[in-house]
This record gives sequence, C-alpha cells and structure tokens, in this order.
Amino acid sequence: EQKSEQLIAETSKKFGIPVDAATHVAFHVMPQERLSGSTTYKNNTAALQAMQTQNGAKVNAVVLPVVADEKNMQDVQRIIAYMRYNPRVMGMIPAAGFKDKVSDYLDEVSDVARFLGVDPVYKDAEGRLLGDLDLGKSQARWLEQAMQRKIKDSNIVILGGAGVTGLAAAYEYLKEG
Repeated sequence: EQKSEQLIAETSKKFGIPVDAATHVAFHVMPQERLSGSTTYKNNTAALQAMQTQNGAKVNAVVLPVVADEKNMQDVQRIIAYMRYNPRVMGMIPAAGFKDKVSDYLDEVSDVARFLGVDPVYKDAEGRLLGDLDLGKSQARWLEQAMQRKIKDSNIVILGGAGVTGLAAAYEYLKEG
C-alpha cells in the first residue's frame, strides 16, 4: 500500500493533478510515446484546479497516467497489486499493447474482453479484480466507490474523454439517474 501511495503522490505532483488522501484513483497505463503526445492531462488538470479554487469543488476520483513498458509486464503487475491491496486504487485502463496481456492477472474476465482485450479493470464489491470491455459501467462503479454512494442524484463533471470513454461514462451516469 505504501508503494501505491508513493506512485499516487509522484504522479499527481508530476501532472499537477489535485489529489488528497480521500481521492480515489484509477491508473491509465500507457507507453511513454503515447503519453508524450497527449495534452489531455494538462488541460484536465487546469480545469480541475479552477473548479477547486473557484467553486470549492471536491474531487472524489481521478484517473492518473502511468508509463509502462509494453515489453515488460512487471509495470502492469505492480498496478494490479496496488489495486488488490490499496482501497483507494479503484481500477486500471490498459492502453493498446496491454489490453490483450492483462487477463492472466485478473480474477475474472468477460468472454468479449478475453477475445478483444481488457478495457478496463475494476474491483467488485468483494474486491475481486474483473476485466471487461465496458468502460461506462466500470467508471460508474469506480465513482460510486469513491463517493461511497450511488450515482443517482449526484453532480458529475467529466473532463476530457470526449471520445468513446467519456461518452460511455456519460451514458452510464445518465442511465442511472
């Protein structure tokens, strides 16, 4: 748990993402070249900081980027261990290059994810690690864990993720009320 807290602190500091001791996290595991070209985290960080400063908004959950080596699954195994032993670590989004390799380390994987690749990994109520191919549903579960309540009647802001990930999450949030 201590090593996962260290990774959370280092990553949030590196990207300027506001995280306190109560913030739940998921890790977006990706190769360095993919992270280097992305402005998403920089833009989202500025928006999060503005929301907290101007509105006093509480951030319940964030996704932190983590660089991993596609040739060496030790980085991914480490994140999976963090998920097992740290209640703050809710999930993992494996980028391309990792999706097809993650299932061997999980407790249960859906048939479609086993065939197409896991995206994302999340914990169920018993703490088992599950792999699926339903980002919206898993992100809804992550947020419920972080808020310690159901999504219904909550105010939720999605920063970035205007592609499939953000749309799937928005759909699931709206569906649940």
